[in-house]
Amino acid sequence: MRLSTASVLATLACSLAPGLALPAISSALVARAQTCANAPYTVAGSFLTRRSLDPLKDSNLEPDSLPHLPRRGTAPVIWCARGSTTYINITISAPPNPAPVNADSAIQILLPAAASNMEPELSTAAADVIPSGGFSFSRDPASMLVTSYAAGQMVDGATVGAEPMTWTVLGQAMWALQDYMAQKGYSGVTFEVFSGTNATGQGSVTV
Repeated sequence: MRLSTASVLATLACSLAPGLALPAISSALVARAQTCANAPYTVAGSFLTRRSLDPLKDSNLEPDSLPHLPRRGTAPVIWCARGSTTYINITISAPPNPAPVNADSAIQILLPAAASNMEPELSTAAADVIPSGGFSFSRDPASMLVTSYAAGQMVDGATVGAEPMTWTVLGQAMWALQDYMAQKGYSGVTFEVFSGTNATGQGSVTV
């Protein structure tokens, strides 16, 4: 009796020890899906573990084999928030002309201050949807604004807002934004926020 390739693989998978089980997501699916730039083996919108943030730790990959981030003004970058299914789709903004001399350092100061400013809501109203006017914060000359999509809102021809942005999701998005800039440099950006498969809102950081 001849066994098909699929049946052989299925038998092999069943015989593996639990710690060596084949991943639930096939390599072909990962290749087609959008993955996190900061965790290349994690599909955007799936839960991101701390271990996934260090893909080189337990692999034979060399750093140069991992995805490179685009240059300023090109395609968006997907950056995922640790310990959640939240991710942001970031596009680097063209700097104003002329750009403030302290633009980069202003953004570096802005982000942790904005994160600190939202801590009361994260402590007492984490599951609540952010106000309709959005969350805004500024430290001259830098500022940020994040707004939630309304349920059923149309954006670029698609219906979004099935899950309006909560303070928890905003806090996770802020972590991702700070993590991205800490690693790749501080700059003005626009970004869209996702929770799992749902687009929940959008934001910007400007100088």
